[in-house]
Amino acid sequence: IDAIITLIIEVIMEKRFLKAEEAANHIGVSRSTFYRMRDRSDGFPRPVRYSERTVLYVRDELDQFIESKREAA
Repeated sequence: IDAIITLIIEVIMEKRFLKAEEAANHIGVSRSTFYRMRDRSDGFPRPVRYSERTVLYVRDELDQFIESKREAA
C-alpha cells in the first residue's frame, strides 16, 4: 500500500499543467480568490490555451509567482 501511495504522490507532483481549480488548490486559495488574483495581480502567470474551452496554468510559474509575493511581504 505504501508503494502505491508513493507512486500516486509522485504522479501528482509531476503534473506540470493545472486547470484553474487545480491551480487554486495548489496555491492554497479558493477558486474565486484565484480568479481575483489572476485579474488584479501584476505578474500573475498567463494561462496556456489548451483548447477552445480549456486554459491551463504552468505549475512552476505559479510557484514562482507565489514565492515572489512571499519575498516581497
